[in-house]
Amino acid sequence: MTKSGIYQFLNLVNGHRYIGSAVSLTGRRGQHLRDLRRGIHHSRHLQNAWSKYGEAAFEFRVIGTCQPQNLIRMEQHLIEDLRPEYNIHPMARWPLGVVRSPETRAKMSAWQKGAKGRPHSPEA
Repeated sequence: MTKSGIYQFLNLVNGHRYIGSAVSLTGRRGQHLRDLRRGIHHSRHLQNAWSKYGEAAFEFRVIGTCQPQNLIRMEQHLIEDLRPEYNIHPMARWPLGVVRSPETRAKMSAWQKGAKGRPHSPEA
């Protein structure tokens, strides 16, 4: 069973944090770690700290679990209360249910291929 909830990446050296929410906490943790290890995380503040202090200085912690429909409200409350240093945006955002145009999807695909350096094979 997949757990949804609110999490943080905590810098054990200086106490700074990144707060987020996810329908799948395990999956989201894995995506963050992949991006941080590759140097392509969307939060430049978290990426810079990760590069400076190293992976061992960070801990992924689940703050709480909740139903998916409550994630954004709870995340926003924690962002306002804790003022996490590594979050770029002051507002909790969640793309679930967002319908993107074919043009926007093509642009996002092109960016992903260039940013991550992994174009798909014709078979994919």
